[in-house]
Amino acid sequence: MSLVHPSRRGGLFHVITGLAPGGAELALLRLVENIILPPGCVTVVSLTENDGEIGTRLAAAGAEVLALGMARGIPDPRGLWRLARLLRHRRPALVQSWMYHADLLAGLAARLAGGVPVVWNVRNGSVDVAGVRRSTRWTARVAGRLARWLPVRIVCCSRAAREIHIGLGYPEERMVLIPNGFDLTHFQPDLQDRQRVRAELGIAPNASVVGCIGRFDPVKDHRGFLQAAARVATRHADACFVLCGAGVDPGNGRIIQWVRELGLEQRCRLLGHRTDLERIYRSLDVLVLASSTEAFPNVVGEAMASGVPCVVTSVGDASWIVGRTGHVVPPRDTAALAAAIDAVIGLAPEGRMALGNQARERIREHFGLATMVARYEALYRELTGDVWDRRDH
Repeated sequence: MSLVHPSRRGGLFHVITGLAPGGAELALLRLVENIILPPGCVTVVSLTENDGEIGTRLAAAGAEVLALGMARGIPDPRGLWRLARLLRHRRPALVQSWMYHADLLAGLAARLAGGVPVVWNVRNGSVDVAGVRRSTRWTARVAGRLARWLPVRIVCCSRAAREIHIGLGYPEERMVLIPNGFDLTHFQPDLQDRQRVRAELGIAPNASVVGCIGRFDPVKDHRGFLQAAARVATRHADACFVLCGAGVDPGNGRIIQWVRELGLEQRCRLLGHRTDLERIYRSLDVLVLASSTEAFPNVVGEAMASGVPCVVTSVGDASWIVGRTGHVVPPRDTAALAAAIDAVIGLAPEGRMALGNQARERIREHFGLATMVARYEALYRELTGDVWDRRDH
């Protein structure tokens, strides 16, 4: 089956702030790689740059990838006019934008281009916590004031994001809930690879390995995670802590200081940005999400799909994703976080494996990649009428 695009109209445009690895960028990539559209139908426009791996994979999936070269964090009316000219020239049947800045700019540009329909995608679980940039808060609130006029639909990746944005003035009647989806063929357990990764990292085969995956950012609360890790380390002599994500590396003086202060120098592996997260997940006994805010944390779904039980803070949709297959604790509660990690790594290996199998099955049942893609396809067909027909090939 494929969605057939008639030559009389343009295709599907995605507009996103940038293509550095992140939750929204990876969700866009998974959608483009798996949605069934004819060659040449999809264009991805980055407002800023075309960063490495994500842009390369989008192009490999058949998308045209363009970058407007706007500076991050600096409003530039020229970018708005460039995008409007592009939309006026290409006349896409539909624009899908991702995150506040792209939502606002795409909505305005589409109006200037003559009224191309736009679908917004909002993903934040909160805009009023420490660590959220002032420009992001401002843009979210301005977009809320214009949300009844600019987008025809607003996709929310989480229940939490939906409720937060209704409170900001986004119209409830235009909102569509489409949770992120995960590829269970890519993220899956592999006992042999588990041991290979541990050997590569200098970790004993039977050690208790606790993971924390996310970019270095105040909302990820790496310090809180390390404080909980120090508590766990006093009770589990074999416990090891694997941290990875942009900026989470030995060159980060702040993290190194925290590790030294807590006496965790021999227990931590700081891996920085990794492109092989599926292998890192396989090496873990438990994944920890210590964040103070999230909407729909991809790392939790990816770890669960890999058969890894999770300990998460009660932020965004984390507790909904985990269900009864892991532990949920309040944000910034170090003692509760440490106790929950204890509860998982204190299980016998068979118990941890059973919990991981339950986690993987929950992802299969509720958050599969095919389900996410089908929901986007249905939304796009609804909005474009006969522009995309479903035909057998």
